[in-house]
Amino acid sequence: MVSESSSVPSTPSSSPDFIDVEGFFTREKAKPRALYVCLYCKASPWNDGYKGNARRHIINHHPYLIGLSSRQNRSQQSLDTYITSSTTPSAAALRNTFNRQAYVDAIIGLVTRRRVAFSMVEWDELKDLALACNPAIEDSLITSRRTVMRYISASYELYADHLAQSLQSAVSMIHISSDLWTSPHRHGMLAVCGQWVDKDYGLRKALLGLLECPKDHSGKSQAGLIADVLKRFGIRRVGYHTGDNATSNNTCLEALSEKLFSEREIIFDPVRRRIRCFGHIINLSLQAFLLARSKEALQAAIHATGNVAGAQPVETFSAALGESAPPASDIPVDQALEENHGRQQRDRNARRVEFSGWEGIGALRKLHHLAVWLRNSTIHSDDWREAVDRSLGIDNTTRWSSWYKTISVAPR
Repeated sequence: MVSESSSVPSTPSSSPDFIDVEGFFTREKAKPRALYVCLYCKASPWNDGYKGNARRHIINHHPYLIGLSSRQNRSQQSLDTYITSSTTPSAAALRNTFNRQAYVDAIIGLVTRRRVAFSMVEWDELKDLALACNPAIEDSLITSRRTVMRYISASYELYADHLAQSLQSAVSMIHISSDLWTSPHRHGMLAVCGQWVDKDYGLRKALLGLLECPKDHSGKSQAGLIADVLKRFGIRRVGYHTGDNATSNNTCLEALSEKLFSEREIIFDPVRRRIRCFGHIINLSLQAFLLARSKEALQAAIHATGNVAGAQPVETFSAALGESAPPASDIPVDQALEENHGRQQRDRNARRVEFSGWEGIGALRKLHHLAVWLRNSTIHSDDWREAVDRSLGIDNTTRWSSWYKTISVAPR
């Protein structure tokens, strides 16, 4: 039953806003909206769907309740305020404890070191994590990927200047190393690293540049990128260069020597100052010992490795050893003796085995095919793991110890 007022929306009134109508009414489900049902009307409880009308009902018909409720509310508010102020820091105090520079540095480190997408700063989950630690810093959070990119760029320039000062004040020569790498997205990337002894006689090392080497991977192209890095950091005392055994590194250092002398009058001996990566030498030697079936096969692999400009020597060497047939130039074919074609075919097949690398070695061939069989099926892999309780692994030319690990696990 509706009394004293209509059920239309009320206009704003001058009734006290502190009245908590929830303490005087119970809610009763109804359509189109839930009703406020008065707890103090005994005969026929008053009800209405609008909160303003409910407040007006209390003022007009139960005014004695307002004073009591007001005193109780003020007492409770005072107590709550005291407890809250003594145990919970204010928003201003929370904001003052926020170290924004440390937060920015942490975001930069997370994105760059863990290779997380720039859009990470737009994730709601990351925002919730920060606000759970400090709820008063919502307007101080980085929420734009463009902003984090600008911070990373500015941070790089800052630390690059500090690094340049350390390099220029070094008490030793600046020794460099470089390597060409293909990213998962098929971009050629040239890494240039430096090692030196700083003014405090501490051994230092740093990545000086990770530059894209588009289209041309020749030694001359790499030399231009290395020269730009040396110029960027003001390096004049160029020491030794360490690189792999790719023939393109010979061309690279020769071009680098000419470029340094012509542009900056820096003398760099490309022969004397070259150090070949000892790990590459050992790896190539072990591959030759393990996979080469004959002297001719080894010579063919070395020849193939030396003739491919800009290639990775280990991968090229392994591929040459694993070829199913030797280079055509190494297979003599007597065009004048057509009647001996059958004999030549048999000789060709025999020599194909000599050049077959691991495929010509029965044990390695079986081991490789077993590893591939396990890798290609999760069912096979699960059965193997349940029976053997060890992972076999698989040979890989870019993982130098892969054959060793695979062979070591196989007999167990």
